[in-house]
Amino acid sequence: MKKKIVALMLAVMMSMSACGAASVEESGSGSELTGSELTGSEEAGGGEIRREETGGEETGSEPTVTYVEKEFELPDRMVSDTRQVYVVEDKRAWYDDFSLELLRDYEAAGENVLVSPLSIMIAMAMTENGAEGNTLYQMEETFGIGREEMNEFLSDYLQNLPDSEDCKLKSAQSIWINDRIANLIYEEFKEENEKLYQAEINTVPFDDASVKKINKWVEEHTDKMIPSILDRFEEDDTMCLINALVFDAKWRNPYEEYQVGDADFTLTDGSVVPVEMMSSVEDHYLEGEQATGFLKYYKGGRYAFAALLPKEGITCSELLQNLTGAELKEILENASTEYKVRAKMPKFTADYNVSLKNWFPAKGMVDAFDSDLADFSGITDPKEDRFFIGEVLHKTHIEVDEKGTKAAAVTVVITKDCCASIEEVKYVDVVLDRPFVYCIIDCEQKLPVFIGTMEQP
Repeated sequence: MKKKIVALMLAVMMSMSACGAASVEESGSGSELTGSELTGSEEAGGGEIRREETGGEETGSEPTVTYVEKEFELPDRMVSDTRQVYVVEDKRAWYDDFSLELLRDYEAAGENVLVSPLSIMIAMAMTENGAEGNTLYQMEETFGIGREEMNEFLSDYLQNLPDSEDCKLKSAQSIWINDRIANLIYEEFKEENEKLYQAEINTVPFDDASVKKINKWVEEHTDKMIPSILDRFEEDDTMCLINALVFDAKWRNPYEEYQVGDADFTLTDGSVVPVEMMSSVEDHYLEGEQATGFLKYYKGGRYAFAALLPKEGITCSELLQNLTGAELKEILENASTEYKVRAKMPKFTADYNVSLKNWFPAKGMVDAFDSDLADFSGITDPKEDRFFIGEVLHKTHIEVDEKGTKAAAVTVVITKDCCASIEEVKYVDVVLDRPFVYCIIDCEQKLPVFIGTMEQP
């Protein structure tokens, strides 16, 4: 096998914005902090993201979600005459690069963005199991890892998820097949995804009743945090390959009432909004060339909330543009216990909806989205019916408060036809009172399960 270390083109996970210059002082006390008034300002540029929901209970109609879409320049088409086999020595590099690239491309000043690279990869990996030829080559090049290794990494990861009252990460997969073409789908394709991802296989008519069934499945498997993902089916839709992810964990050290107080949060445009700020002293300090931050652990210790605040004069966009997957990994793996961190973080809730159908082709995955070029002959005989990817929808939700964090993500791929001593404790201040980057990380592998920017708490 030909070795190839893939430095993945998709720089992953929302570059962690650690805002504010860190000031270090020595103190003989390690007392907790109360929520005090905070100030800070930062100018930032960026693009614009529009989202809206219409309908709902007041109108008696189903809510319609508009997904964020962006146009990207298509690269030169990648063509391979020979099948390449990837062997990735660093099982983390491709994941981090993908995560940061995704966050970087959708980050926009003044807008909250949250993505789950894990959810997206699982849904796309199930789809990739039906790809062949140049379509498969482009998918592997885009992710920076071979199909077999990606399946091994993801399926192994899903076997060991925590599931307790204090900390759980649940993942569920399903494949919904249009009964119009059900007899054309290879059994091997379905069996492979059942074996690797425990995917539920459902054959249904692609009508309004089935849209409701799928949305109910999504709601149930996201603990009702995401009530729907689809509005309707198009006539040429053939399959929906879905991942649903839920994270629900309590802080190892929850905030007490006296640690929560009113404060100000400065937005990218310089305006100030009131927030409820949570104050604590944390043991793990993060520092990069352009950001400082901290880790706050959830119960059990496997997962942690990582916050990166851009240093003064640096925006989230600028931080993300300069942050690489290797640098993110280094920051997370080299958390310092030399200092105690007097940390302040706002309570916040955020939702995000995004369409990735333009993003993947811009990263080189062109053929899979092209009705004439796509080769999904591992799903069905192209002489009977040609499949291509028509849409990739991603939806996330997060709640961060005194008790812990709840987060959920759904991804659907739609195919179509066609401690220092008390005597001398060093402290550093990290006050998240302006836009910052954050992620929920797996502390064993230091990989981000969710990654995002908080611009408007």
